[in-house]
Order: sequence, then C-alpha cells, then structure tokens
Amino acid sequence: MDDGFRSKRWALPPGHFSRIYRVIGRVVAARGLPNTDARGKSDPYCVVKGIRSNNHMSNIHITKVAQNTLSPYWEESFDYMVPAEWGLVELVGLKAMVFDADEPHTHWQGNEDFLGGCDIDLSNAVTGRAMTHELELAGIPVNKAKGKKPRIQIVVTVYKEVIPKPQPLLDQLMESVRQMGYIREVVGKVAKAQALRNADLVGASDPQCIVRVILMSGEVREIHRTKTIKDCLDPIWNEGFHAKFEHDEQPLLIAFDIWDADGPKGRAEETGEHLGSAVVPLWDCLPPEPRKRKLILQGETQLHEGRLAKSGLSRSSEAPKADELRVSHGSFHSSDQPVEEEKRDEKPKQSCLDRLTKAAIDLRERVKNAYYMQKIERSSISVEIRSRVKFEPMPLKCFMDKATYVADEDDAKAVLKKPEAHWDRSMFSPPAELLEKGRPPRGELTGMQQIVFVLGRVVGSSGLPAADENQLSDPFCVVEAMSRTAGKIFVHRTRVVPRKLCPEWDEAFYVPIPQGFECNRMMFSIYDRDETGGAAAIIAGLDPLEQDEFLGRASVDISYLCSGQKLVEDIPVSGSFVGSQVKTTAGFRRSPTICVELSVQRRIKPCYGLAPEDHSAVIPRRTHKVSRQPYSVVYADPSQFLTEVPLEEKIAISVMEAHKTGRLLKGAAKGEWIQQPRMDVPEVIPDSKPQILELERATPHAEPPGLDFTQKSPVQRCESLPMLHSKFEQTPALFEMTQPHKGKAQLSVRQVFNSYSTQSIMQSLKGLWFKPMPDMLIHRRVEPSSSSPESPHGHGPDVLLR
Repeated sequence: MDDGFRSKRWALPPGHFSRIYRVIGRVVAARGLPNTDARGKSDPYCVVKGIRSNNHMSNIHITKVAQNTLSPYWEESFDYMVPAEWGLVELVGLKAMVFDADEPHTHWQGNEDFLGGCDIDLSNAVTGRAMTHELELAGIPVNKAKGKKPRIQIVVTVYKEVIPKPQPLLDQLMESVRQMGYIREVVGKVAKAQALRNADLVGASDPQCIVRVILMSGEVREIHRTKTIKDCLDPIWNEGFHAKFEHDEQPLLIAFDIWDADGPKGRAEETGEHLGSAVVPLWDCLPPEPRKRKLILQGETQLHEGRLAKSGLSRSSEAPKADELRVSHGSFHSSDQPVEEEKRDEKPKQSCLDRLTKAAIDLRERVKNAYYMQKIERSSISVEIRSRVKFEPMPLKCFMDKATYVADEDDAKAVLKKPEAHWDRSMFSPPAELLEKGRPPRGELTGMQQIVFVLGRVVGSSGLPAADENQLSDPFCVVEAMSRTAGKIFVHRTRVVPRKLCPEWDEAFYVPIPQGFECNRMMFSIYDRDETGGAAAIIAGLDPLEQDEFLGRASVDISYLCSGQKLVEDIPVSGSFVGSQVKTTAGFRRSPTICVELSVQRRIKPCYGLAPEDHSAVIPRRTHKVSRQPYSVVYADPSQFLTEVPLEEKIAISVMEAHKTGRLLKGAAKGEWIQQPRMDVPEVIPDSKPQILELERATPHAEPPGLDFTQKSPVQRCESLPMLHSKFEQTPALFEMTQPHKGKAQLSVRQVFNSYSTQSIMQSLKGLWFKPMPDMLIHRRVEPSSSSPESPHGHGPDVLLR
C-alpha cells in the first residue's frame, strides 16, 4: 500500500523529466600512488570531468599540484552548475584522473605520466545526500603500477530538479533565427604583458600591442595600437580602446598581437618580430562574464597572416589551391565564390647578419629554457574587455515564414521593396532571377537558415596513441568543415607539439562559410608529424598528410547548434591503427579525446525556385528527415480483392467439393446423377428437306435434364476409405466387382473404387456440358411412382415443374 502510494506521489508529470542541475563535491586525498619520477617522488594533481549521456565529457575541476608525495592531500571543493542548453543529454557520472606534473603548469588534458583513474555513477544518486566515495585508481600501465593499488577519496552531492522537456531541436533552431544579434560596441583596456620573449640580441624587446577585430565577412580591422615600451619584457600599457559597429560589419572576434617594434618606420608588423597573439570571441565578453582576463600568448600560427595552410606552410607564402575547397555535386566551387583573405605584405629577404642574429637568439632561449625549466613562466597578456550586443528582426524572416509567389515584373518589384524583408540589412543579395530586366521566370521566393560563420578553439587532446619509437608522438590537428553532400572546406591547422601524447594547442580557428555550402559538421583529424616524409611530399607536390601517420578523428554535429550558442566538450577520438596496446590494470579504460570549443552564426538566405510550367526545376522545399526511421510500407493481400469467378470454375469447384465429401459417389450409386436420354430419331435422307421439316414439327423441344446446383443438399457423412478396406463393410456391388473372374486377376478394393469414381466423375462432367445457366429457368423431370401411373397432381409423367 505504501509502495503504491509512494510511486504515485513521485511519478513525473506528463511532459517533464528529472535531471541533475548541480554537483557539489570535494576532492579529499589519494594514497598509494605509483612513482613515475627518476629522482624524488611524483607531483600528483587530479582532474575531474563530467560524463554526459552521449559519452562526451565536460571540465569540472582541476586541483593544485601536491609536490613530491605519493599520498597527496588536496581537500579542494568544487561547485558545478549543469548548463540548461544540454537538454535531454544530461549529466550521468564523473570521471576522476590523477597525473604527475612534470611541467610548471597544468592543464585539463593531463600528461603522459598517468597515475590512475576511476568513474562515479550519478544516475541513481539521491538528491541532497552527500556520498563519500573511496575508489581504486585503475588503468595504470603495469610496468608503472608495480603491484600497487592506489585509492582516492571524493565526496559528491547532487541536486536534481523536475523541469518540462525542451522543445525539439529543430523548433529551437527555427525560433533562434527569428532575431539577429550582433556586437554593437566593444570597450576594453590593454593592461600589461608578462614574460615576453626576448627578440633582440643586445638588450631586450621593444613590445607594442595591436588590437584588431575580425568581422563576419572575414575582414580584419585595426581598432587600437599601443605605444612602444623600450627594452622591457614585462610592459605595462594601461591604454583603453572603444569601437562601435553597424549592422553590416558585425565583429565576432578580437585579437591582441604583440610585436617587437624595431626599425625607423615605427610599424612593428612590417619590421619587427612577432612576440605572441591571443584571440577572444566577443560573444564571450557579454555580462555576466568576467571583465578582466589573462590570456596565454600563442606563436605565429595564431596570427591571422601567419596561419598555416593544410600542407603545413604559411598561408601568406602558399597560393590558394582549388582542392582546399572541395564540394561535390556542384553546390559550391572555389573558382566561383573564393574566400577573400587579407594577405600579408611580403617581407624583404633577410641578410646574413639577420639570420645569424636570429640563430643566436634561438640558441640563447633554448639554453635558458633548459636551465630554468621549473621556473619559466608562459607569456601572457592581461586585458579588460566588455562587449554590448544588439538584437534586431532577422532580415528575410518573412520569406522563411511564408513563401512568396512571383509571376511578373510587378511581383518582383514588390518583393524587392517589401519593408519587412530588410534587404538593406541582409548580408545576401537578391536572387539574380529577380534582378533581370523584363519578365522574371515564374517561381517562389523562400528563406532558408544557413551557417555563415564558424569559430571555435582547439584546446588540446588526451591519451593519443604512440606512433614513434620513443613511445611518443608529434601531434597536430587539422580542422575541416563538412557539408551535407560530403563537401569539405579546410579551416585550420595547429602547430606541431613535439614528443607529446597529451598536447595542448589552445589555438582559435574561424572561417566564413560560402553561400552555397551547407555546413552541418566539423571534423577534427589528428596526425603524427613525419618531418622527413612531409618535406619530401612537399617537394614532390604530393599531399603531406598522406605521409603523416593518422592518430584519430572526431566529429561534432552542428546541425542544431543555435546562433551564438557555445559548445565546450571533450569528444572521443577513434580510427587510429598505430601504436601498440599497453597492458594496464583492470577497472578503468582511458580512451583518447579532444577538447574543442565551437560556436556558429546563422542567417537567412533567399532561395528562388522556378515553377514547373517554365520547364525548369521543381521549387525546392526545405525538409528534414529523421535518420534511422523506417519508411511506411503498405502490404496488399490479393486474396482480399473482389474478382469475378467464371461459371465453369464455379461448377468445377462444386464438383470437387462433392467428390471430397463423398456426395458424388453416393449420388452416382443411387442414380441421382441424371444423364441425357437417347432419343429414337428415324433416319433422314439428306436430300429430302420437307421430310426434315415435318420431323422437326413432330419432335417436341425438350430441355436437357440436369441437376439444380442452387439447391444444395446438406453435407452428409461420407464413407471413408478405411471403411471400404474392411471386408465387412463392402457393398454388394463392390463385392461382386472384387471377386475374381475367369482369366482375370483379383482387383483390390482401392483399385476398384478409384476406377469407379473416375468413371462417375467423367460421366457427370459430360452431363454438365448440357446443363442450363444458373440464371435461367431450371427444369426437373418427375419420374412416376411404381404404384400409380400418374402423379398426385393428376398430370402425366412428362409434366415439367417450375
């Protein structure tokens, strides 16, 4: 009784679901960790990630490094709020992994010295109840574990809520494109930079920071340039900047480039050395995001003009090739709509003195890094950024809600002058069919949403297979955009991180999508750089990626990613066949992953479909087909169709039924089957026609006798074959037929019965040839009884009954 009441009380309301919306925990300590350092002990730190129901992971907490200990005591708390954008793909568990810190800084991807991991299931956790988990750390290589069984202690408390189920993803997507949001204003300050690289042989660098924004069209525009600080590696600028933008500009990213300003001209990007760059999406600078940021400076591959091409060379030094934009079925061609990029001016050739100076500086930096390995600090820049967004009605939204039919010039002019269309605010021009002089081709104008810009960041990868002999790899990542028709657009290539299985790239990528390219997926391919094979492939004119070893691939579906929404996940990497399987302790499996950040911008593009009466293509309709859904198939049963059965077939069926039930045999034995009687007709001479006429007048026209099939007698019990085989049940007629005759052998009962039945059936079928049709008048001859010569009605024996 209580169980039934409790189940009814806690039943979810219709259209609702329960999810974990908050996780509070504490990483207490670990003990018995393996030692992976040659001198001293390990320096462990713990990384906690959340596991989603689609097997993707998200970053939750990373602890500090416990120096020189195998039993670290962290006692660090974390509080994680599950984003509402996850929807039905909810949080189902936690993953804790412990690493040995061999570098002065730590990151979410860990490193090669893996000390163990464990999983915590949260699907059955009780809301509001703190649970202490003491679990064994597994997945350690056997040669490092050395028989130890380390353990970790974590306290976790989850909080659940019951909320209405979200709308379908397609409905959410169509609702998000009804408004257009763009960055209207950017305000910020360049505060300072730390630990910059020394690019001068004598003295120190003279840093200068250039602030630029990247627009949706792909244009790069400078908005601020700081002053130059002489001989300083930790400059302090404290200079503010402010910029406003219109609806046709729409900035998406802001870049901070630091240069060593050398030379008399004063333009650092032309004469100086690049010291580092950092790129930040402006949509991440909206309130309530923090205003102050400390950004890690990346190398020249993060510079807009220094980005790498797919071959590994700089884009400014490599001419664009046709294979960088490959789209099948003719949806887009690079020759028709090339992606415009601002090319950097070529620098003059360096002299021998300049090359020697650069080599000496590189040698000095390498020696310095090797000597001060534990004390070195990564180059960074401290800035303050705040952006403001403005929302307006999406241009061409009216055509997405309802298609407009165009039949003549007046309709075309009305479409172009439609006030709610906002053609002046759209980044797409009107279709060419509407701009033609004279009568336009008859058709419909519709609006379809499309991804027009993709931006994101390749953070890093973890647990990659070892492709080199030293059990390490030199990985780099290639980012490509995929279309629905298997088209491919190259987006970005990261730098090579040497001798790493857990590389940290932290490079931003961005690309404007051409109008005819329907992007729906981003693909991340990881390769191991082969210096010898790659150089030989470039010289031979081959694809250098074919010479590099493939380490794995991951893809992200962005078909339903709304405009401005940010996706941050660890995605599983699969497809690699290199490296040997390392034997590890049972209980935990560490699979390779890649951490990415993704965001898109969507706009509505006009699509003009021609009407069929112009002998052109049918008007295109935007449809969505759910994958893995069986099609509806209608099965027809021919036996259920009404078909007319011929009369001969009906008669044959009736005879066969009578034969099966025994009524045919009984009727023949009793004389019920009436045959046509023979008539005594005198012989007629062929040449005497008057005699033939008199004979016809004298002979009455009698109907041929037959059996009334419309009056079927009830089915009677038949004499079966086993009864006929018994000598006590044989009829006298059959008994006489089975007796031996003179000169003949004795026949069996079965042979006699079969021959007699066959003769009866053949005689009956011959009589049916003269039978009347069922819809005609049926006559039956009445035989007189033996007692009286006349019938009871007083008629003769030849009277016909109706």
